[in-house]
Amino acid sequence: MSTEELDLEDLHVDDELALAEDVPQLVETSTKVPMTIVTGYLGSGKSTLLDYILKEQHGRRIAVIMNEFGDTSDIESKAISVQSDDALVEEWLELNNGCLCCSVRDTGLTAILNLMEKKGRFDQIVLETTGVADPAPIIQAFWNEPALNLDVSLDAVVSVVDAAGIEKQIQDPRPDGSYNEAQRQVATADVILLNKADLVTPDDLDRVEALLRTINSTALIHRTTRSAIDLALLLDLNIYAAPSAPFRPETLAPFSQPDTAPSASSCDGCASGTPHEHPHPHPHPSSSTSASSPHANDISSLTIPLPASVPSVTGPHSALYALVSALLWEGQLPRGSPPAPGQADAFDLLRTKGFVRTDDGHEWVLQGVRDIFDFARVPAGAGATEADAREVEPKLVLIGRGLTDKEGVRRRFVEALEEGVRREREALGAVEEGESEEEEDEDAEMEG
Repeated sequence: MSTEELDLEDLHVDDELALAEDVPQLVETSTKVPMTIVTGYLGSGKSTLLDYILKEQHGRRIAVIMNEFGDTSDIESKAISVQSDDALVEEWLELNNGCLCCSVRDTGLTAILNLMEKKGRFDQIVLETTGVADPAPIIQAFWNEPALNLDVSLDAVVSVVDAAGIEKQIQDPRPDGSYNEAQRQVATADVILLNKADLVTPDDLDRVEALLRTINSTALIHRTTRSAIDLALLLDLNIYAAPSAPFRPETLAPFSQPDTAPSASSCDGCASGTPHEHPHPHPHPSSSTSASSPHANDISSLTIPLPASVPSVTGPHSALYALVSALLWEGQLPRGSPPAPGQADAFDLLRTKGFVRTDDGHEWVLQGVRDIFDFARVPAGAGATEADAREVEPKLVLIGRGLTDKEGVRRRFVEALEEGVRREREALGAVEEGESEEEEDEDAEMEG
C-alpha cells in the first residue's frame, strides 16, 4: 500500500515516526548538545558571567563545568568531590534555575564524557577553562576524540577580557618568544566580551577594541559591564557549522574590513547524509610552533580573498588544501624565487577560518586551530536567506605571526592558488577526457 492511501488518523505513534523517517531531512540539532568554551584571565569577569548563568532565571538548562569557582564560593562549598578507585569524581549540583554545575581540576574532557550520562537534563554545556589555559587543545579534541564528537558539538569559544588590563596582558613578552596566554585566548575566540567597559574612558575603550581586532578581525566583540549580556549573543551561535547547524555568514568578517589596525605590538618596529562532510582533520608537526621572533606581540590577522569557486577542498590534488597545509604544517608559502637571507617565511598561526565554494555548487567552512584544520560542508539552505548566502564572499582569515607584510602574503597566496587551481582543473579535464574516450571505445566494441 502506498503512503498516499494511508489514513494518517489511524496511524499509531510508532507508525507515524516510521513514516517520518522515510522522508529525507536534516539531522535534528538535539542529536548533539552544543558546548561553549569560556576563557579569560583571573579578574576579567569570567566568574561573574558564570555566576549569572548559574543563578539567574534565564529559562535555559545549561550544564556548567567550572575550573575556577572565583566569586561563586557559595556554590563551591556545596560541591563535593568523591574519590573513586580510579579517579576524582566531581559531584554534579542541580541549581534552582534548572542548571547543573560541577568543578574539575583537569581539562574537563572527562567531565564532559561523564556529563553525557545525564543527557536529557540539559540543553547546552558551558565549559570554563582556567585563567592561564590555552583553549586550543580542548577545541582540537573535537576533531581527535571520536567519543566526544558523538554527543557534543562545539558551538563557540568566548573570551572575557578586562578592558583596563588586557593591553598589558597581550603585550607581556615571553622569554622564548612564544605566544602568551592572553594572545592565545583572544586569537582563538569567536566572541570577545570587552568587559569592565565602565572603568575606562570611551577613547581607551576604542583603542583596546582596535587592538583586539588587530589580533582577531573575525571575532564578534561586545562591550559589557559586570559581564551583563543577553545569552543569545553567546550561546547557539553554531560558529563551527555542525552538521545540523545553520551557517551564519556574519561570523566571518568581510574582505573589505581593514586588517591594518594599530599593531598589537609594543615594539615600534613591528607597529607597521545531511549534505555534510568532514575530511579527516590533519595534525602535523609544525616547524613554526615555537616562534623565534624577538617580539612576542607581533600577532595580527589577515583576510585573503578566494576565487569564486575552486575544484575541490580535499584530496591530494586540491590546490587550496595544499596551500592551507603548507601554511599550518610548514609555516611556508610557495615563492617564485629563493628568499633573501633573513626573509624566509615564519608563519605561526593560531587560528584559521574560511568560506569557499566548489565548482559543484557546494559551500564549505574552514575551521583551523594551530596545525589541525577541517573543511565542513554547509548544509543546503543553511543560510538565513538565499540573498544572504550570495553576499558571502569566499575568503580565508589567518590569525597569528608572520603576517606583517600583509599585501605581500596576500599576493603570494592568491597567485599560488590561481596557478594551483589552473593545474587542478587541467588535471581533472584530462581525467574526464580519458574517461570519455574509454566510454566511446566501449560503445564501439558493443556496436561491433
